[in-house]
Amino acid sequence: MAFLKFLMHSLIGTLGAVIVTFPASIMWESLFRKPAPLLPLVMASGVVCGYLVNRKMDNWSACFIWLMPLAWLVKGISGARDGFSPSWAHESFPAYIWDTFFGSGCDASECLYELFFTAPFVAAIAYSIAALVAKFKPAATEDPSPARGV
Repeated sequence: MAFLKFLMHSLIGTLGAVIVTFPASIMWESLFRKPAPLLPLVMASGVVCGYLVNRKMDNWSACFIWLMPLAWLVKGISGARDGFSPSWAHESFPAYIWDTFFGSGCDASECLYELFFTAPFVAAIAYSIAALVAKFKPAATEDPSPARGV
C-alpha cells in the first residue's frame, strides 16, 4: 500500500504538475503576448499540487518523490554528454548543459530536454517541498465554540 501511495504521489508530482502547466502557459501567452517561462510555471503547479494533495493524503512518501526524477535528469544529462561535440556546440560542455536543460537558451533543442528531463525534476522538488509544508501546517479547525440555543 505504501508503494502505491508513493507511485500516486510520483505521478501527480511529476506528470500531473507538468500537464497542469499547459493551460497555465496558454493563459500566460494570451495575457502577456509572449512565450510562457516553462520552469517557473512547472514549479508553481508542483507547489499547488504538492500542498493540496498532501494536505488530504498526509503521507511522508510525498516528500521523497524527487529521487526518481533526479535519476531521470542525470540520465538525460549523461545522454547529452555522449552526443556533445564542441565543434558544433561552439560552447563549453557546462554551458551547453545549462542552456539545454536549465537556461532560456534551449532553442537549439526545441526545449525538449527541459520538457522531458528538467520539468519533471523541478515539479517533483516543488511538490516535495510543498508536501512537507502541508505535513507540518496544522489543519484548519471548525469554530470550537458550540452553538448556543440550538
